[in-house]
Amino acid sequence: MTFLNEDILVIDNFYSDPMEIRKLALNTDYNFFENKANFPGGESIKAFYTEKHIKKFEGLVNRGIQVDPKKYVFGKFRFCTENDNSRTKVHFDKVSWAAIVYLSLNEDCKGGLGIYKHEELDLSTVPSSDELEHLGCKDVFEFDQRYVLPITKEKGSWSLLREIPIKFNRLILIRGEKYFHGITEQFGSNIINSRLSQVFFFNND
Repeated sequence: MTFLNEDILVIDNFYSDPMEIRKLALNTDYNFFENKANFPGGESIKAFYTEKHIKKFEGLVNRGIQVDPKKYVFGKFRFCTENDNSRTKVHFDKVSWAAIVYLSLNEDCKGGLGIYKHEELDLSTVPSSDELEHLGCKDVFEFDQRYVLPITKEKGSWSLLREIPIKFNRLILIRGEKYFHGITEQFGSNIINSRLSQVFFFNND
């Protein structure tokens, strides 16, 4: 277990039976949203999680968590190929934590999760309430609409501060509401050799 800081945690060998989890991901049904979603590729129709997941995440963040699968994805699989598109690239979440377990085989893996700096505003994290007021934004939703979404895919508007590489059965747990982040590289041509993951979003209790 590696703490990159108090808000970013990396755990290798997350699942004790990762190939079985991967098989679940390969054999379930997916929805596809073209470029209308904030992520590329497909997302499983069904969520896969147990109470053990909730307890595990509570232990990792050292507090109770709020899970609301109807509002925030919790336990669904996602995959994207080299050519899939999405509505956003660099973004931040409207929920406390994002957890991603990577299920791509190591021989296929490329890139990782990127943490970015907003160049125009010289911001490495999402603004605080005081900073939002200074920027003339009433909340993070307005900030997103004015300062993030318009440049989400513009490479020159963001500096890569850190890349956490993809690795089979690696969990990355990040304060998604705090950091500008995104996929650094897509790869593969189908679900078997592409970027495959299981995602969990949850709030602090």
